[in-house]
Amino acid sequence: MSHHVNAHKALATTIKISAHNNAIDVYPEWVVLSYCRRDNIKWEGDNLIFDISFPADKTPFSKARFTKDDPESGDIQFRPGDNAEPKIFKYTVTVNGVGKLDPGVIIIP
Repeated sequence: MSHHVNAHKALATTIKISAHNNAIDVYPEWVVLSYCRRDNIKWEGDNLIFDISFPADKTPFSKARFTKDDPESGDIQFRPGDNAEPKIFKYTVTVNGVGKLDPGVIIIP
């Protein structure tokens, strides 16, 4: 049996959201996604009602907002050049009106 790993297989990263005493935790806070692999993200927050917002003109995906009912990013739309430096996209997570801006997505070729 071969255990060869396909280097071009998309990675689906799950980001967990939790809230305790009006403090939001996001794990992992930073993720690195590859455009060429067609990586994507799914945000999960158990029983939390959350909102993920990228600035409208600074999202690596086809849309800038994700929610508990629509938590999957889909394919990366931002295409870095072949030898480009990684590109950072910050976003805000809001749970019950409390926001956290720290998390980010890093896109590599």
